[in-house]
Amino acid sequence: MAGIRELVAGGETEKLEFKRSLAEKEEILRTIVAFSNVSGGTILVGVSEEGEVIGLTLNKGDLEDLENSINQLIEPKVYPELQLVPYNNKLILKANVNEGFNKPYLYKGACYVRRGNVTRRLDRDGVVGLLTRKATFDS
Repeated sequence: MAGIRELVAGGETEKLEFKRSLAEKEEILRTIVAFSNVSGGTILVGVSEEGEVIGLTLNKGDLEDLENSINQLIEPKVYPELQLVPYNNKLILKANVNEGFNKPYLYKGACYVRRGNVTRRLDRDGVVGLLTRKATFDS
């Protein structure tokens, strides 16, 4: 896996998302679902959309709160690898998300996918398409 410098230099992609802070938890959870529904990816928290590493200020319980939200609000269960990474005297949260095998994955009952560098909510037809592709691969 590429280092933080290389990841940030390439900008956001279909498999890479930047978030400024854990205050963007809703967007982080949607992106975890989107990556699980498509081909996996990495979220870097503590990096602006423009690719500036701003770092994280963590309060007691912040990571535990994120992990609890992942476990309670995403169905079926996903298990992203959460890792705190020091970079230039700053701290970044790196979340590696694998493509899921039990699609569709939902956050608060809604299905999301990644298209380019954007996380999008699927409508009913999109969910049917995702299920159809899964059924084809399972056959």
